[in-house]
Amino acid sequence: MFTAGLAAGLFHVWFGNETSMNPSKLWSMVLLVLSALIYTGLLTLYRLVQILFQQGSKDPRGEHFFDERLLVQAAGIFWFIPYGISSSLGASFFHGVEGTFGGIMIVQGLAVALGAWLSMRIKK
Repeated sequence: MFTAGLAAGLFHVWFGNETSMNPSKLWSMVLLVLSALIYTGLLTLYRLVQILFQQGSKDPRGEHFFDERLLVQAAGIFWFIPYGISSSLGASFFHGVEGTFGGIMIVQGLAVALGAWLSMRIKK
């Protein structure tokens, strides 16, 4: 789903489709909240299924050394957000066709990071 959305955002110009609307601050916040809740649910469900199938393979001390949600959070902070900022700046400096794609990527990076953080708080 993410790959299809990314491809549609990047390649819609090739098919002659115009941007339907520029996201307002309200729609950006709605997108941020809904995406964060969806990512929280998916990551929590993933962690619960992972714990369910790892019942016999725990560390003798009962500790887990790595939580994959940290990797997801790092991807949101260190990939989505810088990519969105550079895309937005590139579109504004070079008069790009799609200036809102960078803003959407920034919002999705924040949503991924917030969703991973909330998921870690819900179920450890």
